[in-house]
Amino acid sequence: MEDLIRILHEGHHSCVIRKGTEIKTYEGKGILDLLTLLNNNKETLQGAEIADKVVGKAAASLLVMGGIRKIYADLLSQSASNLLQQEGIPVTYGTLVPFIKRMDFTDICPMEALTLDATTAEEAVNRIRKKIGTN
Repeated sequence: MEDLIRILHEGHHSCVIRKGTEIKTYEGKGILDLLTLLNNNKETLQGAEIADKVVGKAAASLLVMGGIRKIYADLLSQSASNLLQQEGIPVTYGTLVPFIKRMDFTDICPMEALTLDATTAEEAVNRIRKKIGTN
């Protein structure tokens, strides 16, 4: 995992995913890269490891539904941590926060707010898909 974290930081990527010996980097903002992977290329996530800048409950739910094996987050929300622990997915982090804030730091992230009271990853992902308009 240390090599993924190094690649994440040195390359200023939003996330880095390793499956087997293949490493892929992503640059998108928010959860869109993860949602796109889950919807169109789920096999990239299944059994993989990820190093991500920010993992809130929305991102954690997408990763759970994608079958991720191990997670590192620079910034992890408490609700994401709780979900990952409930699902038995090992997670390490730089900083644990009560919730993820908007990109302008004025309030809670809309995706975090949307999924905060979801009781399962599946429920959270269904809410995300409904909000964003994807299947």
